[in-house]
Amino acid sequence: MIRGGLKSRSIDDILTDVESKVKKGAKQILLTGQDVGVYGLDKGLRLPELINAVAELDLDFTVRIGMISPSALDDIVDELIDSFKKPKIYKFLHLPVQSGSARILHLMGRNYSISHFKRNVAKFRAVFKDLTLSTDFIVGFPYETDHDFKLTLDLLKKLKPLKVNITRFSKREGTEAYHMPQIPHRTVKERSRTLTLEHHKTAYFENKKLLGRKLNALAIERGKGHSTVLYSDFYRPIVVEGELKLGCRCDVIICEITPTYLIGNLIANCNPKSDN
Repeated sequence: MIRGGLKSRSIDDILTDVESKVKKGAKQILLTGQDVGVYGLDKGLRLPELINAVAELDLDFTVRIGMISPSALDDIVDELIDSFKKPKIYKFLHLPVQSGSARILHLMGRNYSISHFKRNVAKFRAVFKDLTLSTDFIVGFPYETDHDFKLTLDLLKKLKPLKVNITRFSKREGTEAYHMPQIPHRTVKERSRTLTLEHHKTAYFENKKLLGRKLNALAIERGKGHSTVLYSDFYRPIVVEGELKLGCRCDVIICEITPTYLIGNLIANCNPKSDN
């Protein structure tokens, strides 16, 4: 869904901006927008063309792709998967489903189906086994029944996304939902809590599979105390002890896990070529 007119920056403009930022020291670039999946529709372009052009820059950096609406993915999914194969691109897909109930998606005015969503996730995972899937859920939308919520909970359990943004519905003036009967606050709060607990349980189980694994990761930011936060090639945050130079690449062994991040031991020094 696009609010107002679509306006895409030119590829040349974006390349110039990326090159400038990387030459000033940036190591991580985010290609973002309200819905990057519709990038270029106003210019006769599509998102894979932009990603390919950025990934071909002969500079040292990594790229995270922003949120893509499921309705914008269907006709570019194969080309986008090819673009994600580029070494510079994080294997991270933010695809917000909002609800596991087709009835609620219809009431929300979403023009995609659960089956399309699941099929496209399956396509990505068939190519990238370590893909980090991020999604969004809205709980407590008007007319959401216990059965509708169960469908959402079941979808979470089935897809096992590593990152989940859960929003409690609140009415906004000027929308159709503003005049719909509202779900009691207590019910919405309980559904949000249930979904959050299930997500944490699922994410913990998925992260546990990485215990003992060696990962190469990019040092991005300072953590609490004297720690550093790094990100793997599939955008999993890893916390290590010590203040590493930001922008360097390191090999780490995963020794502990939480539902939201990994904890690693450094086993190799930073890559000098990334330590500028």
